[in-house]
Amino acid sequence: MESVKFFQLLSTFSQQELKNWHKFMHSPFFQQNAKVVLLSDFLLDKLRKQQPLLKEAAFQILYPNQTYEDQKMRLLVSYAFRATEQYLAVTNWMASKDKIAVHLVDAYKERVDTHKFEKLLYKINKKRQQQPIQNADYLWNSFEIQKEQYDFLSKKQPTGDVQLQPMSDQLDQAYAAHRLKTACLQITHEQVYKTKHDLGLLFPVLELVQTKNWLIIPAIGVYYYCYLMLTAPQKITHFQLFKKELLAKDQFFPTAEIRDLYLLAINYCVKKINEGLVDFYREALDLYQQGLEKKWLLENNVLSRFTYHNIVKAGLKTANFDWTALFISTYKNNLARSYRESSFAYNQALLAYHQGQKDVAMQLLQRGNRKDVLLSISAKILLVKIYYEEALWELLTAHLKAMENYVRRKSMIGYHKLNSLNVIRYTHKLLDLGALNKGERMELSAEIALETNLPEKEWFLAQCG
Repeated sequence: MESVKFFQLLSTFSQQELKNWHKFMHSPFFQQNAKVVLLSDFLLDKLRKQQPLLKEAAFQILYPNQTYEDQKMRLLVSYAFRATEQYLAVTNWMASKDKIAVHLVDAYKERVDTHKFEKLLYKINKKRQQQPIQNADYLWNSFEIQKEQYDFLSKKQPTGDVQLQPMSDQLDQAYAAHRLKTACLQITHEQVYKTKHDLGLLFPVLELVQTKNWLIIPAIGVYYYCYLMLTAPQKITHFQLFKKELLAKDQFFPTAEIRDLYLLAINYCVKKINEGLVDFYREALDLYQQGLEKKWLLENNVLSRFTYHNIVKAGLKTANFDWTALFISTYKNNLARSYRESSFAYNQALLAYHQGQKDVAMQLLQRGNRKDVLLSISAKILLVKIYYEEALWELLTAHLKAMENYVRRKSMIGYHKLNSLNVIRYTHKLLDLGALNKGERMELSAEIALETNLPEKEWFLAQCG
């Protein structure tokens, strides 16, 4: 039902967005229906008080002493929904200075003389040069402004020699930036979903980028090296060039876009770590640290718990214990409330374990969150390591049995189930090591080395001696 969709949309608004929306709904320029205005008052009051949004209750306020008519109420809600969507479109448009500049130039095109128009263009271009965001959309808007300039001058000076080259160059650069960005999305999609895309005019674009001096343009240079990294991951120099370009030019992209670029670089590091190249923990930590410093990794001031865990792991693997301890405490309150305490306790336990404080680690691991299945599994794997290293054989045997029951009961955990069962299986094999001769130990070590679904593989190999 439309009313459900409308009320769900309003529930996503922040307090400031609700305030702005309410002002919008009261503006005579956008809204002339008095009942829609009254409905917005009712909805704002209920949302602020966190009370349910009921059509019947709204009808009593809007139409006192009348019997409820669902058709009348549905029609009014529809008007309010359309007005709210208009509010979203207007605020989105107003947030883009480039879009406003293009429309402003177009609006002035038929109203002013050549001198005034050129003066307006000069002011707009000067402001645009000072703005920080210069991504692919920025280049496209630059082309549109060049086109408006050409359209104006060709009409005002029909016999004049209006230069087309700047507009043509801007179009090529804008297309190159968008084509490279889209290619990176396509390749990432192919790797995840095992599909194949037609990359169209990408290869002529690559030739243009290589022959022209376009790599200095942030929206082109960053995605060009990103493309090289994604298509030839075996060449580590491609990653290094992408990382260098990314860290140097991240300020030219909006937050959501730069977050995605950082995650592409971090995912590359994770793949290399999984291949056994542990030096990439340092590379990943560099990206995490800059992403945190500039708040790229935060979304609405919230840090994903998975990113939180991964940052701690990178800090510990590179022996940055002091920095990691500070990070764990500093970003605790940036975690979603439902996972905050359990994630904080688990990572404190992980830090304590790496610092040799295993008793402290075991105590902290008791503060788990049963709803967070993946974190519970990680905590159980850490306990496996502690019990084994401390030779707590009875505890370990009982723990492995309970862990296997727990994992087998859980559904919808994908490859984590296989990983966890492998941890249990290989731990049982470690328990038999004492009875094995040197040749059998080497066979077990080789088997573990070839296993592709085993967390803490380095630890298992170390126990084989």
